[in-house]
Amino acid sequence: MRLLQKNLWMIAMSLAMASAGHAAPLVEPTLHIRPQASGAGRVALTLDACGGQT
Repeated sequence: MRLLQKNLWMIAMSLAMASAGHAAPLVEPTLHIRPQASGAGRVALTLDACGGQT
């Protein structure tokens, strides 16, 4: 039984490592704001991807 558990664990880990090798790369969003000639104030924008939970 212990040998079966060890083999199943090794298979699961090898599958996890194989799938992690083909994972899509992370893309970091960017926001481009052009400067205004009028010199008016700016608005700060915060994107919260985790709903405030950290």
